[in-house]
Amino acid sequence: MNTNTLDGPATLVNYQERGLKPYKTVEEERPDADGPALGPWPGWSGPPGVVREVPAG
Repeated sequence: MNTNTLDGPATLVNYQERGLKPYKTVEEERPDADGPALGPWPGWSGPPGVVREVPAG
């Protein structure tokens, strides 16, 4: 299993609770990781049932 700091904060603990063990740690600069998190896909409008105001046009 491969995880990194872009995953949620509980990801590593979740894997470890299921018996997986870290075998390698690598630190690297990721300038592409700076900035707000993106939605699941382009055009995603949020979870079902959430009403969002969309500009006319």
